[in-house]
Amino acid sequence: MKKATIEVPAKINLTLDILGVRAGYHEIESLAASIDLVDAVAVSPKKSGFTLKETGLKAGCPADKNNAVRAARAFFAHCGGKAELDGEICCGAEIHIDKKIPLGGGLGGSSADAAGVILALCRIFGKDMLFADKVAADVGSDVNYMLRGGYAVMRGRGERVERINAETKLYLVVVLSDKPVDTGRCYALCDEMKILPVHGTARAVGYLLEGETAKLKGALFNAMTAAAETLNGEVREHLAAVEAVGGKAVMSGSGGTVYGVFDDEAERDAAFTKLHLLYGEKILKAETLP
Repeated sequence: MKKATIEVPAKINLTLDILGVRAGYHEIESLAASIDLVDAVAVSPKKSGFTLKETGLKAGCPADKNNAVRAARAFFAHCGGKAELDGEICCGAEIHIDKKIPLGGGLGGSSADAAGVILALCRIFGKDMLFADKVAADVGSDVNYMLRGGYAVMRGRGERVERINAETKLYLVVVLSDKPVDTGRCYALCDEMKILPVHGTARAVGYLLEGETAKLKGALFNAMTAAAETLNGEVREHLAAVEAVGGKAVMSGSGGTVYGVFDDEAERDAAFTKLHLLYGEKILKAETLP
């Protein structure tokens, strides 16, 4: 059987605003960016059934609940339950994920794997990106963004994606947390805390397009930060540590991953050296991808 391997990068939220609640879901507006931390997703179709093998980091959830397997099931559902390849009928897939993106920290790890499966199956069976978008919409809110990555504004539940054509490269350190923040609990606490919209994403996009890195750094924000800090004290600690070495510190998603943006590579590397003494393998170097 034909096989396809897709590399899908992690994402960070440069801005994340909560605009309100509609039809039971929180409406967001977020400027997202891909970073050079990637999962490699290899997929081979088969006659029936779905199998999942993981190397590297482990998702820690049953295969039938893994977003990668859910994405494969959704793909074949959109094909009417089966797809033909070289005269053979296929209803299943063998999936192998070499995982580098930590799950549950706001970096989009499970959505990246789902996107990788969709893109791989679309390549194998000759489906276009419009088909991929339809499948992604059935799997998860971030999956549509993960299909293409890069700089983009995500709206609604994250499923409405507007690509931003910018070449600005940001130099980052990423601080991982041992305690991922539950997204549902974080949204609920934001409601209790009556977090108001910032309406700052358009300003950040403008600075990004102009290549004004210093101004962009000042415009970055995450409206969920106060709630996440309440649920996970590591978030506050990590934000303070990044600020102490000269970075603009921001939380990604609902946490607890924190990242720092620096003016250039040398400044980032100096900060990484200092933070590595504190956090060891929990600290990573990264760069944004266009």
